Amino acid sequence: MNKKLSNHLKAYSALAGAILTSNSASADIVYTDVNDVTFSNNGQFYDLDLNNDGTPDFQFTISKSQFGGTFTTYYGGTSSYNILLNNIKVQALNNNEVMISQGYYSNFVKALPLNTPINQLEVFANGTNAMGSFYSFIFSNSSFVGSVGSWGAKTNHYAGLKLNVSGKTYYGWVRLDVAAQYNSFTVKDYAYQDCVGLTINAGDPGNVAADIAINVNASDVADIGSASDLQISFTKAANESTISEYRVMIVKAAQAGTFSINTAKNISFPNYIAHTPNGSNFLFNPASNQKDVGGDPIQQNVPYKIFVLSMPNGNTSTSLAMAQQAGTTTLTMGGTSVKDTERKGWNVFASDKKMVIECNLADMQNTEWFLYNNTGQQVISSKMEMGIQTIDLQNYPTGIYYFKTNGNTPAIKLLIH
Repeated sequence: MNKKLSNHLKAYSALAGAILTSNSASADIVYTDVNDVTFSNNGQFYDLDLNNDGTPDFQFTISKSQFGGTFTTYYGGTSSYNILLNNIKVQALNNNEVMISQGYYSNFVKALPLNTPINQLEVFANGTNAMGSFYSFIFSNSSFVGSVGSWGAKTNHYAGLKLNVSGKTYYGWVRLDVAAQYNSFTVKDYAYQDCVGLTINAGDPGNVAADIAINVNASDVADIGSASDLQISFTKAANESTISEYRVMIVKAAQAGTFSINTAKNISFPNYIAHTPNGSNFLFNPASNQKDVGGDPIQQNVPYKIFVLSMPNGNTSTSLAMAQQAGTTTLTMGGTSVKDTERKGWNVFASDKKMVIECNLADMQNTEWFLYNNTGQQVISSKMEMGIQTIDLQNYPTGIYYFKTNGNTPAIKLLIH
């Protein structure tokens, strides 16, 4: 089997979006996540390469037809008609097979809920099999409307797949949404079990890690004498959809060498700072009474290292990931507080719901700057201009904000009121 995960997205129309792939040796499940792609035009198709070896294994196709007109009735009158037919089908290519239903919707592709076992105990079929159809026959004085198949109006359901390669069988799934009238379908992600003949549960992505934060940093920005002297920042993970929560942890440098993911996952709140992903980078001053991971108050003259634990969402990610600060930070009174930060040739201050930036240094021109609110959410960004810039903040709530320029410089605390 080719376990190298590669992008393979083919469709009737041009598609956009990056593909994120991950695999887990421990679970032997190879998982591929694609940006959700919806097909709604007649003849569109999606080639699914389940094991990412460059050869399509299944093809999902939508067909739509509509026609109408008039005809002469038996009694010589005129009647109109309008006929609509929608169909979604799956063609299992290269001797592969798809799980089908038994009973009322016999031989239709089965719509599986989450965690349904996919294995040799189920019924599979090769060739072309329908997911379902919608029909509408409308005449002048009557109509017939209905559908067949179990996929209509299903969201986040799974088709069971059977991959036959060189006489060996592997089981997998693909997650789809299907519209009520079978006039569109959306492909979301897929996976297969890379161990011959082993069961896979619908929706099981294996041991996929949550994405990781980067550029973790901390600075001493004030002389209050508490944890709020510390300012913590990091760049958000590239794929925050895999993360349910960031947990920011302050660890004494003396303990950082043995601080592992297994240690971090057992730290109880409030000995970490919880941050929900919001699409913005993180910039935050802890509360004055914030504790380190051991439950001790943050102290002056003690070096600390910051760790950021990415918690999985339990759906497309199931395992933890952790980033850490490259160096350490030590709080000192009269050290590197905002009022002592040297800003040659420029300054920033707030007054009357306005932020004023003064720049008299040509080297600072076009330097990017960012304004964050007290929760770490970026609210404004722009570039330095020579002279005086006045930024109107009338539409922003009163409170504490942080001004930061590009580079490893401390943020400047501003009170906007």
